[in-house]
Amino acid sequence: MKLAFACAALIAFGAAGCNQVTMVDDVDLTLDFTPLLGPSDALHQPYVQGSSMTLWVESSDHRVDEQGWSIASSDPNVFTVSPLARDQDRPYRASVACHAASAGQATLTIRDASNHLVRVEPIEVGLPDRIELMAHGLLLIGHPDAEADITEARIRAGGTATYLARYFRGSQQLYGNGALSADMPTNVEAQVVQTFLFENRDWLQLSPTQPGNYSVALSTGGTHVTDLPVVAVNDTDVTSLRILGEDESKARRGQWLVALAQAYDTELRPIYGVDYQWQLGGKSQVGLGDIYRYEYDPRNPNMLSASFGGMKADAMIHGFGFVDSTNNVGCSFIPGLPADRSAPIWAIFFIAAFAGVTFRLSRYRDTSGSSYSPARRPAPPPTRGAPLPPDRANRASRRG
Repeated sequence: MKLAFACAALIAFGAAGCNQVTMVDDVDLTLDFTPLLGPSDALHQPYVQGSSMTLWVESSDHRVDEQGWSIASSDPNVFTVSPLARDQDRPYRASVACHAASAGQATLTIRDASNHLVRVEPIEVGLPDRIELMAHGLLLIGHPDAEADITEARIRAGGTATYLARYFRGSQQLYGNGALSADMPTNVEAQVVQTFLFENRDWLQLSPTQPGNYSVALSTGGTHVTDLPVVAVNDTDVTSLRILGEDESKARRGQWLVALAQAYDTELRPIYGVDYQWQLGGKSQVGLGDIYRYEYDPRNPNMLSASFGGMKADAMIHGFGFVDSTNNVGCSFIPGLPADRSAPIWAIFFIAAFAGVTFRLSRYRDTSGSSYSPARRPAPPPTRGAPLPPDRANRASRRG
């Protein structure tokens, strides 16, 4: 099988000639609300079983009309394709909807209107052996993937927590979205949200209704992969709060930054799904949520406060903004819901233009200046008056 796959790659090189016909998918590895632009010849493989994607086929000779071109998969049980759809405005470009049906290897062949072979492309689909779930809030403030990765979801009963899903087979990442599904236990609502429009991602949102220990079964393409432990806790389990934020020392004036309110239990384990009341400069802010987005202005220092259950955490920021939630993941679609229940297309442009959202999901760095080990727990919340470097003061209150 590997020999056949390698031969297909060689045929692809020969058939493509001097890269006259290119193929690119809509798997965008950086969440920055920017469309894929410019000439490209990249397929992000292997694809994860159960995912769907769009492939664009383009001739470098813009005089070529792809009317009558065809595409076929050598094994539709592994990788299925729809007929090529020609772009009316750019007749040298066509698109095809694809689905990674099951683990294995297949070959795509593209022929022109005269049935001449113009491109051969080997395709690999993989079944993951693990699914990484990363806390959305920690990604937003630039913490490394290893720190955002969770092995247990500890969530406030009655709240909702959102995690980004990534798929791996051993150390190899598998790509694509639309693959994840979750079996809900009693007292836990679980739904997979898919973001689209430039940024295709799978997100898992968990909403436990009663305190207790649960397990959510996660699958890709109908095949069970892993079970996620879920611990739903009472409000009284929240014993301390802290405000975490992006590094202001490297920010530009007018850049939008994020401050995250994080709750902890007595063992300093993070608790997600908590909504906070916010104050800026002593003035109450509209709405509840776990993040505060603000436009950085070094000339306007303000004390930011987040409150929950009689506790309050403070941090000095520079600028003004608004309350938001990590459960808002942009322009999204929930499978099984009618279109009017999904976010409108214009919402993503509003968020990108107004909030300056740049999530950088694949390029996060630790801005604290310290090293991180995945086995290390978060540092204990600082006592009142302790500084939060750089250039910010952070104060947290605790029960007891």
